[in-house]
Amino acid sequence: MPRVFILATSLAWLPSRLALADAVPPPPDDCPKGQVGTTSHGGPRCEPEAPTDCAPGYRGVVGGTCVLAACSSDKECDAGRRCLQVDACQVLRELHWTGWGWSAQRSFASGNLLGGPPAPAPEGSPPKAWVKLHICGQDGPCEPPAECRPMGLCYPPGAVGKTKAAVAMVAPPEEKLPDGVYSQSLIAPNPKGDAESLKNAGCRKGCSVSSTPERLQWFALPLLAGVALYGRRRRQRYG
Repeated sequence: MPRVFILATSLAWLPSRLALADAVPPPPDDCPKGQVGTTSHGGPRCEPEAPTDCAPGYRGVVGGTCVLAACSSDKECDAGRRCLQVDACQVLRELHWTGWGWSAQRSFASGNLLGGPPAPAPEGSPPKAWVKLHICGQDGPCEPPAECRPMGLCYPPGAVGKTKAAVAMVAPPEEKLPDGVYSQSLIAPNPKGDAESLKNAGCRKGCSVSSTPERLQWFALPLLAGVALYGRRRRQRYG
């Protein structure tokens, strides 16, 4: 009887936790100097502050990295920067389904049992789009199969002509993206934008599919069902 009660309680608890998919705990308020509190369905944590000394065409993000400052208008740029047309090294790649959308990175989304399960990939072939790697000239050469193509970047006008970037003082061209693809998901995970970083941006050494919380909940459901079946058969056999 105690085992049956525990099993029933577990089965009742899991759906109720999954129903709270939008419940997000508050960020921590005791982070050490140089870090800020953030939160998500993956839980509260402290992360390095966004850098303030990024190179022209880049913006700092929480986590301590600089990424391409993609934009479509001046309204998206910080003070002292304009959305200008800049040649960026880009490569046409097949995108990966993360469970919540299309992305240049092959990765498992972080989360917990409150985060809800990922959605299945849409039917049909994955879309392709131009993934932005780095700024041509300013950050070095653009190696094939990548090529230099214009895009909008928040760039300080005072830096134009002082770097090796090809910058035009005009509004950037409008990029037509496949349905369900957003420009911010096409930014390479590091400034150098090497192809291997995109290929290996998912589960690294030491992690596994079952270690991610979303996979854990799908593992737990059939496991509990199997335990229930085993208990029922034991009761039928031994009365």
